[in-house]
Amino acid sequence: MMFLARRLRLLTIATGVLCVMVGGCSAENTAVGTWKATDNENAFLVLESNGSVTGNDGCNHLGGEWAQDADTIEFSRIFSTLMFCEGVDTWLSHMTSARVNGNEMSIFDESGEPIGTLHK
Repeated sequence: MMFLARRLRLLTIATGVLCVMVGGCSAENTAVGTWKATDNENAFLVLESNGSVTGNDGCNHLGGEWAQDADTIEFSRIFSTLMFCEGVDTWLSHMTSARVNGNEMSIFDESGEPIGTLHK
C-alpha cells in the first residue's frame, strides 16, 4: 500500500512538471469561454474548446475559428452577417487576433491595431 501511495505521489509531481513545461494545464491559461463587451451588452464572443468561435458584434452574428499560442489568439475564417444597425459599432467583425491577460481579451484588427476589449 505504501508503495502505491509513493508512486501516485510521484505521478502527481510528474504531471505538474509536465504542465509547467508545456505552458500549463489550468483552464485559466485558455481563452475557452464567453467573453463580453462592457459597453454593449449584445456584443460577445464564445470560444469553444474545439477551435470554433461564435458571437455577435451588437448587430451581426459572426463565427469562424480560433487558435491559441500562450496568451495570443489568432482568428481565421471569420464570417459575419451584413445587417445594418444604426448607431452600432460593429468592431468585432474586424477581428483578426487577440491577446488574453487574465479575464481581459484585447482584440486587434488586420493591421495589429487594438479595436476593443472583452471580459470573461
